[in-house]
Amino acid sequence: MQSRRIAHPIKILIFMCFFTGLFALLSKPATAQVYKWTDENGKVHYSDKPPENKKQRYQRQVQDHLTVTEMPKPLNTKALGSNKCLFALENIKRSSNRYRKELERRLGNNRINDMQFAEGLAKVDELKKFNKNSCGSTEPETIHLMNCLASSGDAISCVK
Repeated sequence: MQSRRIAHPIKILIFMCFFTGLFALLSKPATAQVYKWTDENGKVHYSDKPPENKKQRYQRQVQDHLTVTEMPKPLNTKALGSNKCLFALENIKRSSNRYRKELERRLGNNRINDMQFAEGLAKVDELKKFNKNSCGSTEPETIHLMNCLASSGDAISCVK
């Protein structure tokens, strides 16, 4: 009688293990198609849908080796008010001059090479392109950058 009580839970355990293994073998990992394309500005995009511009070339990506290591932060696309815009533009002036001097000092001390110096100057030049009209931009990336410039004490940190 006692062996019968023990056999019943063992049968249930074996039954559960069998079906768990069966479901694991028969299930497929969830996959979706990923498309990769480069826009007219040279920026590489990945999406689950092909680009809206049918003339752009794109390629389907094999997902076996794609891994998301970090999700990008959502862009702040709320337009700036006039006070924040002025602060962002002042931040550009203040930070770009300070950063340029820092680059020159580091180059003089051989802490950076010519290529790093040129990359740093390119960041400064990119920031200097912004003006009051940039605050009224409807481009999400420009709005995000201007919001960063308005809220950060260091404009260079906003430019990647």
